[in-house]
Amino acid sequence: MEVVECSRVLQSPQSDLMEVYGEHQSVLVVKGSTAVSTEVEACSLRLHWTQSDWTAMCVEHQPGLVVKGSTVSMGAEVCSLRLHSTESGWMVVCAEAARTARKVHGADFRAVISQLRRDLASPKNQEHSDDDGPESSSELGGMQVFIRKRPMLAHEPKKKEYDVVSCAGNRTIVVHDCQMYADMKRKFIDSHVHTFSKVFSETATTDDVFDHVAKPLVGHAIAGGKSVIMMYGQTGSGKTHTMSGLHEHMADMLFPTNNKATSSQIVVVTAVEIAGAKCVDLLRRRQKVLVCDDEAGNSRLLNVVERDVSSAAALLSTIQDALDMRATEATAVNAVSSRSHFLCSITIKDAASSSSSHSRSSLKQPPRPSGGVLTLLDLAGSERNEDSFHHSADRRRETIEINSSHLALKQCVRALGTEDANGFVPYRQSILTRLLKHSLWAKGSRAAVIATVSPIATDTEHTLHTLQYAAMMLSDDKGLIRKDKVEVPTASEESKAKAIKDWDVEEVAMWWSALKRGLYAKYTANVKSIDGKQLLRLGLPRVIQLCNNNAIDGDAVFKCLQKEKATDDRADKERRARNTAVRKNK
Repeated sequence: MEVVECSRVLQSPQSDLMEVYGEHQSVLVVKGSTAVSTEVEACSLRLHWTQSDWTAMCVEHQPGLVVKGSTVSMGAEVCSLRLHSTESGWMVVCAEAARTARKVHGADFRAVISQLRRDLASPKNQEHSDDDGPESSSELGGMQVFIRKRPMLAHEPKKKEYDVVSCAGNRTIVVHDCQMYADMKRKFIDSHVHTFSKVFSETATTDDVFDHVAKPLVGHAIAGGKSVIMMYGQTGSGKTHTMSGLHEHMADMLFPTNNKATSSQIVVVTAVEIAGAKCVDLLRRRQKVLVCDDEAGNSRLLNVVERDVSSAAALLSTIQDALDMRATEATAVNAVSSRSHFLCSITIKDAASSSSSHSRSSLKQPPRPSGGVLTLLDLAGSERNEDSFHHSADRRRETIEINSSHLALKQCVRALGTEDANGFVPYRQSILTRLLKHSLWAKGSRAAVIATVSPIATDTEHTLHTLQYAAMMLSDDKGLIRKDKVEVPTASEESKAKAIKDWDVEEVAMWWSALKRGLYAKYTANVKSIDGKQLLRLGLPRVIQLCNNNAIDGDAVFKCLQKEKATDDRADKERRARNTAVRKNK
């Protein structure tokens, strides 16, 4: 059998059922109802029960699974579960609980991260860190990849957030992935060490980013070359802030004479939105644009408006007009998230070879006059898979289209990097790569990717995803150079002995999620507003209600609560006895 779902292909080699995810290759092997593989990706793969067997399904479409020991069973909530392989078998861990654990044990994690940062700054590590030497760049199109880390925001520490991203030297960035073992008690940190063309820390300004990244590319376009600047990053990572600042600097550089064009040049702007197989003109009230191939095999836009601009202010106004027409929607993590790719082409033409009409529609577009081209590409915002679970069917389809176009772009870059003997590059897999072919991979073109990342612990998975995506743009395929694991000790025994009545809502959720190795983690969302004092007052009927009226699960959780109370009472008696002994000794 073979089923294609969102780049996931379900295959049946011999008697096993194996799901292969296009980007990661090996994900999960299932035989009958028993998970037998030791390799599971936490992307959006889940299992779904059919009449006679388990089948791999995409999280965007179907609910998922529970695993007990090594046997797959039914009933888990898709949005909060991922599979983990332990010494004794498979188990389910609640993703929200894992992120909550990062906050609950924040003091322990922060202490270890501080030590790791001191180690990174030590002379020994500095000797092996990336120096100020020339940035690595691709031989194909001059592709360079830059990372910008945004600073912590003022309100984030109040929400128990902390910085898990470290910049070491000029080209190395480290993500400290704070994790819990399967028992949800022991802790460890995986430090993912990546290297890129250059890394901008939270202290870098937008001026720094422009001078180092965009200024050479704008100059190349002014001189008649083709330059591409791509932006990528999760919502809330500072991408919009960076992009707006770069636009202002670009405009000033394109119009240096009193912010107006010289008499010998004309600057022309086009702006389109790409969403899946659809392309619309953002300078003509979202009218549909046709994508056709010219005699040279390059894809061109028909019916697109070309707007002449004669000053920096006019250029910025035109770009803003286009951005205002761009489709955005609220997501679980951002009130305004881009649901499409934004492609803006700025052509610097010789005035002698072009007419000077203010705005033209290229219904029958002639060959473009020669001139430099600066292409600005803002890739659609990305979200965690669990963030998109509650979206509508249309929104989930959008997410699939976005992911497909990202995958097509990566495959084209990688195909160029491999120097395939037959020279085949899969440009035609998406409209985005078709339109970029004549600029991004043209002879003598230059390109840069600016990926923005969030520093906070809650966004760790997405920060790692952004860096993995950015690394795919490197021709040498280095990106991640190593992953270091360290154990995290508990800061003090007192934190272990904290009384139940003193637990906050996050600690209650943490305790609930860890019961029976995560067996009842699917109900964690029901207790998100319950603190320790309220937990102590819960009776059996209320616990059953919190377990979605599942009497068996409710009874089991209630027994766990009674056992926890007994342990808490014993600890309280021991504390009182110690305090009494201390007073008597005085």
